[in-house]
Amino acid sequence: MIAVEFIVVLLGTFAITGEYSTGSVMTTLQSVPRRSRLLLAKALVQFGTGCALGLMFVVLGTPVAAVFSAEFGAFESSDLVRAALGTGIGLGLLNVFVLGLGTVLRSAVMTIITTLALLQLVPSLLPLFGVTLMSELARFLPNQAIAVLSVDAPGPYGWPIALLVLGCWAAAGLLCGGLLLRTRDA
Repeated sequence: MIAVEFIVVLLGTFAITGEYSTGSVMTTLQSVPRRSRLLLAKALVQFGTGCALGLMFVVLGTPVAAVFSAEFGAFESSDLVRAALGTGIGLGLLNVFVLGLGTVLRSAVMTIITTLALLQLVPSLLPLFGVTLMSELARFLPNQAIAVLSVDAPGPYGWPIALLVLGCWAAAGLLCGGLLLRTRDA
């Protein structure tokens, strides 16, 4: 899952920062002068790409992992469908968030570092403060919500809240990216 998540982070990052690094964003913005339309189109493509990758890797990877996991790898088809759909939707929304963050930062390196810190480092560090509020906050980070969507395990909340959490992260990234894209020069 972490490897697929990293691939999605890279795709979301380079969908916009690649254009900034080469200067081709000028051509893109001249071709599509309505910047909000441009970002929304990129977001739809990134959502679809993330969904497809998540779905494909779960469907292909779960049976392979089950073979090597012996009795711990037993699963039913309903588990596979849930994991594939949940992971696909989760990674699609994560991809949209990363696109928005890349639009804000305009740097591939900074976008990748920020996203990976948010996905891997921050959830590990927040509970170390020993403050209940910080531990609760860690439950609403993207990785936790993706885990809830992917695995039918007792978690901090169910599917609807996980979708809401990831939707809010994606919307926040896209909104910030859209506002900055509209107000600053390329």
